Amino acid sequence: MQRTQPLSTRLRQIALIAENLDKTTDQLTTVLGVEVIYSDPTVEQWGLKNVMLPIGGDMIEIVSPFEPNTTVSRLLAKRGDGGYMIIMQTSDAVAQRSVIPELDSHAVTPANPFPLHDRFSPWHALGPSSNYPAYSEKMRKYSYLRFLSLACRLAPGDEDIAGAEAQWQESFSIGKRRDGGCEFVNGVKLNLLPGREGVKDGLTEVF
Repeated sequence: MQRTQPLSTRLRQIALIAENLDKTTDQLTTVLGVEVIYSDPTVEQWGLKNVMLPIGGDMIEIVSPFEPNTTVSRLLAKRGDGGYMIIMQTSDAVAQRSVIPELDSHAVTPANPFPLHDRFSPWHALGPSSNYPAYSEKMRKYSYLRFLSLACRLAPGDEDIAGAEAQWQESFSIGKRRDGGCEFVNGVKLNLLPGREGVKDGLTEVF
C-alpha cells in the first residue's frame, strides 16, 4: 500500500510494566525465544528495575517497581500488568523534547550515518556506547523478529479516531497511509481504538 507522505519517526521501544519482573521476563523470553541483553542500573534511582529484550534492532522493556510510591507502582495498582509507553526515535528530538519527551534521537556520525533506517543502530537505553559491539551482536542474532503493529486505545469517551490519527501525524511526524492509518518509518503500523468507559486506555496490543 502506498504512503502519502514521507516517514521520519521510528518506533524504537515498547515499555511494559509488571508486578513480578522475574516471572514476566521468563514468560516473554520463553514465548519470544530471546534473552535479556541489558538491565539499566540508573532506573533504580526512581525505585525501578528493568530488563531489555531485543526484537531485532528494536526493544521491549519490562519495568517493575521495588519501592511503593512510584508512578509505575501506582499504575500497577490501578491497571495491573500491561502496556506502559512507547518510545520513538526521530532525526531531531531536541527541538521537540520540551513538548514531546517520548521522542529521542541520535546524531548522525560516520559510525552511525542512518540512525532511523539502520535496524541495528545504537540506542541509548542499552547503556554507554562501549556496550554497542556486544548488544548489536544480540540484535542481529534476533534479526528475524520485528514489530508489525501496535494498538493504543483513546481515553474513555473519545471516539474521534480520524482526529487522533491526524494529531499523531502532525505532532510526531508519523506517516499517513492511504487507508487512513499511521505508520512509523520502520514499517510498524499504529492502530488507534475508540475509548470505552471501564476499559483501559493507552497501549493495549503489540504484534
